[in-house]
Amino acid sequence: LADDVTLSQTLDFSADNITFDGNGHRVTYAGTTSFDITNHVYTQNGGAFKISGDDAHISNVKIAYTNAVEQGAAVVIDGGKAEIDNIAIDASTSAGYERIYGIQVLHDGELKLDSTKNINVGGEYSQKLVNGDPDLWDGKFNTDRIVEQIGDDGLAAWACSQYYTDGTQAGDWYLPAIGEWMDVYGTDYSQIVSPAEGHNYFGGVGDTKEILENTLSFLITNGVDARAIGNGFHSSSTESYDRASWNLGLGSDVRSSGGKYSNNYVRPFLQINNIDASAAKIGDILYSGGSYSSTDDYDATKTAIGVVASVNEDQTSLKAIALQFLAFNGEGANATFDPDDPYYHSGKYSVAVWDKTAYRDEQGIAHGTKIDALYDYAWEENPSIYSGLVGKGTITVTNEDVAIRNMSLRADVAQFNGVMSQYDTLIQDSSYQGINLLNNGTLNVTFNETRTSNYSISGIDASASGLGVGSADWRSAEDIQNSINQVLSAVNKMRGFQSELGTSYQIIQTRENFTDGMIDILETGADDLVLADMNEESAQYLMLQTRQQLAINSLSLASQAAQSVLKLF
Repeated sequence: LADDVTLSQTLDFSADNITFDGNGHRVTYAGTTSFDITNHVYTQNGGAFKISGDDAHISNVKIAYTNAVEQGAAVVIDGGKAEIDNIAIDASTSAGYERIYGIQVLHDGELKLDSTKNINVGGEYSQKLVNGDPDLWDGKFNTDRIVEQIGDDGLAAWACSQYYTDGTQAGDWYLPAIGEWMDVYGTDYSQIVSPAEGHNYFGGVGDTKEILENTLSFLITNGVDARAIGNGFHSSSTESYDRASWNLGLGSDVRSSGGKYSNNYVRPFLQINNIDASAAKIGDILYSGGSYSSTDDYDATKTAIGVVASVNEDQTSLKAIALQFLAFNGEGANATFDPDDPYYHSGKYSVAVWDKTAYRDEQGIAHGTKIDALYDYAWEENPSIYSGLVGKGTITVTNEDVAIRNMSLRADVAQFNGVMSQYDTLIQDSSYQGINLLNNGTLNVTFNETRTSNYSISGIDASASGLGVGSADWRSAEDIQNSINQVLSAVNKMRGFQSELGTSYQIIQTRENFTDGMIDILETGADDLVLADMNEESAQYLMLQTRQQLAINSLSLASQAAQSVLKLF
């Protein structure tokens, strides 16, 4: 389809359940685009930003999404087809259970996404991508809720939460949801039969189970303590209603809503997050520490702890099934689980009840504990269970390194322009005695008394515009790079001006030193002309005094001699 609808303005959506119906059209966002979506209510088949219809092409979109309820997705592809080649999502939740998703695909929806690197979600159970109804594929969330509310009375979930093996801790493992068991068996979703038609088949084909069983057989042959998955009914953490839970028959491809007092096999799952799972395949051996390999590359020096059962669409996490099902001491409401002795042997039971408090009374009425925050998929709600179990779509991530372009970076733009404005104010305030060398000012320096020898220092226009840094209006990665280049060029210009000022300073310093030296010489010469030698003058003064005294004494002697002559007469 041609891009026949283009929106180039800023889009701020604040309504619930926004729907884009393709109807043969392709919508491309080619300008400054931003969605700020907050506090929207999530429903099973909806979300804050919903795409449905024949086809949709979403390009260059930034979404900020905050969810205040138990579960939410920023973008929902519900039965339609969407190709997204540029999207940035910041999603978070303030709900108590911290469950939030970037993009959710429902009901045979198809998503083709270039990359998940710009999708960020916050919350303990959060995922960038979620395929289908998360209640049916999030056993870790379900297990934590069961254990939180009824503890070891929820025996199947409790045992999985207490299980540990080399390199893992109690609490890492969990009781899988019904959808995770369906994926382990291998499900052809187009073959799922609705309970409304009187059947409960889930379209099982057994392909995945066969691969897992082959790996388990390989490990057993190589001396690893493992057991086959088998064909019995296995417990899931998905509720049917307060008295029943969903179980999966791995030999008959039948899903069953059974009483929580029913005994079934219990096999824990483990999810490894924040790894590079791009090379992982179903059936790979998972080792202690989170590494994995195929059976062809089996490393007997490492400790095998599970078999890879699925790889998340974003290829940053994987799920593994334990090497054995768990075993229990005692049966029914009296059963207990010992994490230090978790496996089947003589004297232990290989099956356990879901809820030790569940029972059928004398009237045949089943009882059990309702787990809050878990959605119930009851037989009576045929459309719900049917739509839920066929709710998965198709997600393709190309993992192309596509640069974010045409994004609205309004906060960043405002901050950048604000800094430039303050910088210009600083430049204007950089004058001294009316001269500002950073605003094209000129400083004239006179070197002699006749003012015939001068040196002139010319300033520059150091404002943002003078240095070539324009106002930011980032609409593309190229615009951002252009601003970076302008700033780098401005820095180089300022460094060049700094070098010029350094040269001028050296010239002025040299002339100052010369002038200071000349002043010293002239002052010395002047002093030589007008200042007397105190030693010489003192000697002369002493000589004059001596002569004066001698003259006085001579006179006195002459006078006395004359008087002596007169006395003769």
